[in-house]
Amino acid sequence: MKFLSTILIGFLLSGCIPKVKTSVPTVEGKVIHSITKQPIADVTISGAIKTDKNGYFLIPKKSELGIGTPMGGLWRIQRSFIVKKEGYTPLSCTCDVLNSSGYCNNVIIPLTSKDKSIKRALINVSPDVDCLPLLPKNFKR
Repeated sequence: MKFLSTILIGFLLSGCIPKVKTSVPTVEGKVIHSITKQPIADVTISGAIKTDKNGYFLIPKKSELGIGTPMGGLWRIQRSFIVKKEGYTPLSCTCDVLNSSGYCNNVIIPLTSKDKSIKRALINVSPDVDCLPLLPKNFKR
């Protein structure tokens, strides 16, 4: 018991404090048609979230309780998500930011109608978000 008390007192005096930290960032944006630039409603984002009639979506952040120090610190946090709607090529997207901001906002995701002209090329949809088309294994270029 004395050992545990010593550890606890040492921990408290070290400057470490319990802190809520963002572990997965917020992603906020709009899905549009790649050619017409019109918003696309009812697009599924990661299986649970749908875009509204204006193509808008919001994936909330995830936070967890951790140990912080008075000096803080910066590290990268990521969130991957799938964007899909019947008749369009689905995209696998990743938001990659520093924990200090904790969000990717103003993300514009262009969906392309399914056809044979799609290539597996990286699509930069914002400074912090990139997407790749999810193509079937038997896809011919």
